[in-house]
Amino acid sequence: MSRFRPTDLLDRTFEVGITLKGLDGVLEVVGGLLLLVVSPATIDQLTRTVTQHELSEDPHDFIATHLLNAANGLTGSSVRFGATPTRPTG
Repeated sequence: MSRFRPTDLLDRTFEVGITLKGLDGVLEVVGGLLLLVVSPATIDQLTRTVTQHELSEDPHDFIATHLLNAANGLTGSSVRFGATPTRPTG
């Protein structure tokens, strides 16, 4: 069986799209596993540490405040719910 060799722009775009889809799948599985391993309190503390400098400069920073709100609302069941779709399906 020969390897796919892109010859024009459409083939190249297809190859890039498939590569990005594979990378997205790997990142999704890694993120799901991290959600199962790391506790919600650790995620909350890490988020506070990462956003602390930005919020000291701008207390109303849109992204930092939304990250904090999302991390603050994590519970054990919400983490399991978030990690469930990332398990490999057969």
